[in-house]
Amino acid sequence: MDILFAVVPYEKIPDLIDLNNQENKEIIKNNLNLMDSLINDMIKFNGIFYNQSILLLSGYRFIYRTNFYLIQPSRRQIFKYLLLAVKLWAKRRQIYSNMFGYLSGSILFVMAAKICLIYPFGELNFLLQKFFQIYSAWAWPLPLIIEDITNADPVKNFNDFWDFNKLKLNEESSKSGDKMPILTSLFPEQNTAHNVNEFTLKIILREIKEGCIFIVKIDS
Repeated sequence: MDILFAVVPYEKIPDLIDLNNQENKEIIKNNLNLMDSLINDMIKFNGIFYNQSILLLSGYRFIYRTNFYLIQPSRRQIFKYLLLAVKLWAKRRQIYSNMFGYLSGSILFVMAAKICLIYPFGELNFLLQKFFQIYSAWAWPLPLIIEDITNADPVKNFNDFWDFNKLKLNEESSKSGDKMPILTSLFPEQNTAHNVNEFTLKIILREIKEGCIFIVKIDS
Protein backbone atom coordinates (compact mmCIF):
# COMPACT_ATOMS: atom_id res chain seq x y z
CA MET A 1 0.00 0.00 0.00
CA ASP A 2 1.28 3.47 -0.94
CA ILE A 3 0.72 6.21 1.64
CA LEU A 4 1.06 9.75 0.31
CA PHE A 5 1.22 12.97 2.34
CA ALA A 6 0.37 16.42 0.99
CA VAL A 7 0.82 19.82 2.60
CA VAL A 8 -2.39 21.91 2.43
CA PRO A 9 -2.91 25.63 3.23
CA TYR A 10 -5.35 24.95 6.09
CA GLU A 11 -4.86 24.65 9.82
CA LYS A 12 -7.65 22.07 9.81
CA ILE A 13 -9.08 19.91 7.03
CA PRO A 14 -12.69 21.03 6.39
CA ASP A 15 -15.27 18.64 7.85
CA LEU A 16 -17.11 18.66 4.52
CA ILE A 17 -14.38 16.54 2.93
CA ASP A 18 -15.21 12.87 3.46
CA LEU A 19 -13.57 10.96 0.63
CA ASN A 20 -14.65 7.63 2.15
CA ASN A 21 -18.28 8.47 1.41
CA GLN A 22 -19.15 7.37 -2.14
CA GLU A 23 -22.83 6.66 -1.51
CA ASN A 24 -24.09 8.31 -4.69
CA LYS A 25 -22.92 10.37 -7.64
CA GLU A 26 -23.89 13.69 -6.05
CA ILE A 27 -21.66 13.02 -3.03
CA ILE A 28 -18.85 11.95 -5.35
CA LYS A 29 -19.24 15.13 -7.43
CA ASN A 30 -19.24 17.22 -4.25
CA ASN A 31 -16.02 15.54 -3.09
CA LEU A 32 -14.45 16.24 -6.49
CA ASN A 33 -15.50 19.89 -6.27
CA LEU A 34 -13.97 20.16 -2.80
CA MET A 35 -10.70 18.69 -4.08
CA ASP A 36 -10.80 21.15 -6.99
CA SER A 37 -11.16 24.04 -4.54
CA LEU A 38 -8.34 22.74 -2.37
CA ILE A 39 -5.96 22.42 -5.33
CA ASN A 40 -7.01 25.84 -6.65
CA ASP A 41 -6.22 27.42 -3.27
CA MET A 42 -2.77 25.85 -3.35
CA ILE A 43 -2.14 27.00 -6.93
CA LYS A 44 -3.02 30.60 -6.02
CA PHE A 45 -0.14 30.69 -3.53
CA ASN A 46 2.17 30.22 -6.54
CA GLY A 47 5.01 28.96 -4.38
CA ILE A 48 7.31 25.96 -4.64
CA PHE A 49 6.24 24.90 -1.14
CA TYR A 50 3.00 23.40 -2.50
CA ASN A 51 4.18 22.17 -5.91
CA GLN A 52 4.75 18.54 -4.97
CA SER A 53 1.52 18.46 -2.96
CA ILE A 54 -0.43 19.80 -5.96
CA LEU A 55 0.87 16.92 -8.06
CA LEU A 56 0.05 14.36 -5.37
CA LEU A 57 -3.48 15.64 -4.81
CA SER A 58 -4.10 15.96 -8.56
CA GLY A 59 -3.05 12.35 -9.02
CA TYR A 60 -5.38 11.24 -6.23
CA ARG A 61 -8.18 13.38 -7.71
CA PHE A 62 -7.72 11.61 -11.06
CA ILE A 63 -7.86 8.16 -9.43
CA TYR A 64 -10.91 9.12 -7.34
CA ARG A 65 -12.77 10.47 -10.37
CA THR A 66 -11.96 7.42 -12.48
CA ASN A 67 -12.80 4.86 -9.81
CA PHE A 68 -15.99 6.41 -8.45
CA TYR A 69 -17.29 8.64 -11.25
CA LEU A 70 -16.31 7.19 -14.63
CA ILE A 71 -16.60 3.52 -13.70
CA GLN A 72 -20.18 2.58 -12.84
CA PRO A 73 -20.89 1.16 -9.35
CA SER A 74 -21.92 -2.21 -10.79
CA ARG A 75 -18.53 -2.49 -12.54
CA ARG A 76 -16.20 -1.45 -9.72
CA GLN A 77 -15.79 -4.98 -8.37
CA ILE A 78 -14.77 -6.33 -11.78
CA PHE A 79 -12.38 -3.40 -12.23
CA LYS A 80 -10.89 -4.14 -8.81
CA TYR A 81 -10.35 -7.80 -9.71
CA LEU A 82 -8.83 -6.92 -13.09
CA LEU A 83 -6.42 -4.51 -11.41
CA LEU A 84 -5.47 -7.10 -8.78
CA ALA A 85 -4.90 -9.71 -11.50
CA VAL A 86 -2.55 -7.56 -13.58
CA LYS A 87 -0.70 -6.39 -10.46
CA LEU A 88 -0.13 -10.00 -9.45
CA TRP A 89 1.03 -10.83 -12.99
CA ALA A 90 3.48 -7.89 -13.02
CA LYS A 91 4.91 -8.85 -9.62
CA ARG A 92 5.27 -12.52 -10.59
CA ARG A 93 7.05 -11.51 -13.81
CA GLN A 94 9.27 -9.11 -11.82
CA ILE A 95 8.28 -6.02 -13.79
CA TYR A 96 6.57 -4.17 -10.92
CA SER A 97 8.83 -1.38 -9.70
CA ASN A 98 8.31 2.26 -10.61
CA MET A 99 11.66 3.17 -9.05
CA PHE A 100 13.53 0.93 -11.48
CA GLY A 101 11.55 1.93 -14.56
CA TYR A 102 8.93 -0.80 -14.63
CA LEU A 103 5.18 -0.90 -14.02
CA SER A 104 3.52 0.55 -10.93
CA GLY A 105 0.11 0.64 -9.29
CA SER A 106 -0.67 3.99 -10.94
CA ILE A 107 0.36 2.76 -14.39
CA LEU A 108 -1.69 -0.42 -14.12
CA PHE A 109 -4.64 1.55 -12.73
CA VAL A 110 -4.81 3.63 -15.92
CA MET A 111 -4.26 0.61 -18.18
CA ALA A 112 -6.93 -1.49 -16.45
CA ALA A 113 -9.43 1.39 -16.24
CA LYS A 114 -9.08 2.03 -19.97
CA ILE A 115 -9.97 -1.60 -20.73
CA CYS A 116 -13.02 -1.46 -18.43
CA LEU A 117 -14.24 1.74 -20.09
CA ILE A 118 -13.75 0.37 -23.62
CA TYR A 119 -15.67 -2.81 -22.73
CA PRO A 120 -18.26 -1.69 -20.13
CA PHE A 121 -20.08 -5.04 -20.11
CA GLY A 122 -17.14 -7.46 -20.37
CA GLU A 123 -16.60 -10.25 -17.85
CA LEU A 124 -13.29 -10.59 -16.02
CA ASN A 125 -11.73 -13.27 -18.25
CA PHE A 126 -12.68 -11.28 -21.37
CA LEU A 127 -11.22 -8.05 -19.93
CA LEU A 128 -8.01 -9.81 -18.95
CA GLN A 129 -7.59 -11.16 -22.47
CA LYS A 130 -8.26 -7.73 -23.97
CA PHE A 131 -5.73 -6.16 -21.59
CA PHE A 132 -2.93 -8.28 -23.03
CA GLN A 133 -4.16 -8.15 -26.62
CA ILE A 134 -4.52 -4.38 -26.76
CA TYR A 135 -1.32 -3.46 -24.95
CA SER A 136 0.80 -6.03 -26.80
CA ALA A 137 -0.20 -4.25 -30.03
CA TRP A 138 -0.16 -0.66 -28.72
CA ALA A 139 1.99 1.67 -30.83
CA TRP A 140 4.14 3.19 -28.08
CA PRO A 141 4.97 6.05 -27.63
CA LEU A 142 1.37 6.78 -28.70
CA PRO A 143 -0.08 8.20 -25.45
CA LEU A 144 -2.59 6.14 -23.48
CA ILE A 145 -5.25 8.27 -21.80
CA ILE A 146 -8.60 7.44 -20.21
CA GLU A 147 -10.56 10.45 -21.46
CA ASP A 148 -9.93 13.50 -23.60
CA ILE A 149 -7.98 16.38 -22.09
CA THR A 150 -10.14 19.52 -22.22
CA ASN A 151 -10.12 23.07 -20.93
CA ALA A 152 -13.31 22.32 -18.97
CA ASP A 153 -11.27 21.09 -16.00
CA PRO A 154 -12.09 23.59 -13.19
CA VAL A 155 -8.54 23.46 -11.87
CA LYS A 156 -7.17 24.41 -15.29
CA ASN A 157 -8.90 27.78 -14.98
CA PHE A 158 -6.19 28.77 -12.50
CA ASN A 159 -3.29 27.83 -14.75
CA ASP A 160 -2.26 31.50 -15.00
CA PHE A 161 -1.38 31.49 -11.30
CA TRP A 162 1.01 28.55 -11.57
CA ASP A 163 3.80 27.77 -14.01
CA PHE A 164 3.79 23.99 -14.19
CA ASN A 165 6.93 24.09 -16.34
CA LYS A 166 8.99 25.47 -13.44
CA LEU A 167 8.76 22.22 -11.51
CA LYS A 168 11.55 20.30 -13.31
CA LEU A 169 10.61 17.20 -11.34
CA ASN A 170 11.82 14.83 -14.01
CA GLU A 171 14.63 16.42 -16.00
CA GLU A 172 16.11 13.17 -17.31
CA SER A 173 12.77 12.07 -18.74
CA SER A 174 12.21 15.42 -20.41
CA LYS A 175 15.61 15.16 -22.10
CA SER A 176 15.21 11.66 -23.43
CA GLY A 177 11.49 11.75 -24.26
CA ASP A 178 8.82 9.59 -22.66
CA LYS A 179 8.92 6.02 -23.93
CA MET A 180 5.59 4.84 -22.56
CA PRO A 181 3.27 7.82 -21.99
CA ILE A 182 0.37 6.69 -19.78
CA LEU A 183 -1.32 9.93 -18.83
CA THR A 184 -3.65 11.20 -16.16
CA SER A 185 -6.36 13.23 -17.87
CA LEU A 186 -6.87 15.97 -15.25
CA PHE A 187 -4.72 19.07 -14.85
CA PRO A 188 -1.81 19.03 -14.28
CA GLU A 189 -1.59 16.07 -16.67
CA GLN A 190 1.18 13.67 -15.68
CA ASN A 191 2.84 10.65 -17.25
CA THR A 192 2.51 7.89 -14.66
CA ALA A 193 5.17 5.90 -16.55
CA HIS A 194 7.79 8.65 -16.76
CA ASN A 195 10.46 6.36 -15.28
CA VAL A 196 10.10 3.75 -18.04
CA ASN A 197 13.17 3.82 -20.28
CA GLU A 198 14.06 2.17 -23.57
CA PHE A 199 15.53 -0.90 -21.87
CA THR A 200 12.68 -1.52 -19.40
CA LEU A 201 10.06 -0.84 -22.09
CA LYS A 202 11.44 -3.74 -24.16
CA ILE A 203 11.16 -6.06 -21.15
CA ILE A 204 7.63 -4.88 -20.31
CA LEU A 205 6.46 -5.37 -23.90
CA ARG A 206 8.07 -8.80 -24.07
CA GLU A 207 6.21 -9.89 -20.95
CA ILE A 208 2.90 -8.44 -22.19
CA LYS A 209 3.25 -10.28 -25.50
CA GLU A 210 4.11 -13.54 -23.74
CA GLY A 211 1.12 -13.02 -21.45
CA CYS A 212 -1.09 -12.47 -24.49
CA ILE A 213 0.05 -15.74 -26.09
CA PHE A 214 -0.47 -17.63 -22.82
CA ILE A 215 -3.98 -16.30 -22.11
CA VAL A 216 -5.15 -16.94 -25.69
CA LYS A 217 -3.99 -20.55 -25.36
CA ILE A 218 -5.96 -20.96 -22.14
CA ASP A 219 -9.17 -19.60 -23.70
CA SER A 220 -8.87 -21.62 -26.91
